[in-house]
Amino acid sequence: MEIILTEYSGLYFYSALLQANAAIIALIGLYTIFRIQAAYTTIESLKSFLLAEHSGIREDALLFDSMNFKEKTEEIKKYTANDGLSKAYRRWHGQNRLIIKNKRGIIFPTILLGVALIADSFFLFITPTLHSNSPTQELICGYINLSYEIFVIIVISWKIISLVLLEEKDS
Repeated sequence: MEIILTEYSGLYFYSALLQANAAIIALIGLYTIFRIQAAYTTIESLKSFLLAEHSGIREDALLFDSMNFKEKTEEIKKYTANDGLSKAYRRWHGQNRLIIKNKRGIIFPTILLGVALIADSFFLFITPTLHSNSPTQELICGYINLSYEIFVIIVISWKIISLVLLEEKDS
């Protein structure tokens, strides 16, 4: 069986993969920034609500704002009432948790995409040599790279779905 590839097939293939990966990185960045900004907006609204209340609540809100995430988690456990104030603090803490989850959630997909960009660049560079010396190896490299790209898309989709489900659960 003879493999028929033009000398430009690999160049087009890896160039298209590089462009697609760059677009995916941009979309992941856009999605993450949007989600984090939305969480910060909600936190700012809650802060404004709590700081506009009576002086006792204002002092508690300022103290809560100065705490780190772990301290806020411990403070939330103290609120047993189901009134508007405790709901506001729980929502504030939930938005902080969403911010942390979104930041952590993009690390692995970004690393995978970085590896894909490096691999695509490498194969783009060696494609003319592979084509002239061994078209079969060129085709095998293309299949391996395409398989990796499919794996990356599945992982990214899974991460985004899990982040969206987390947000719905916390809402």
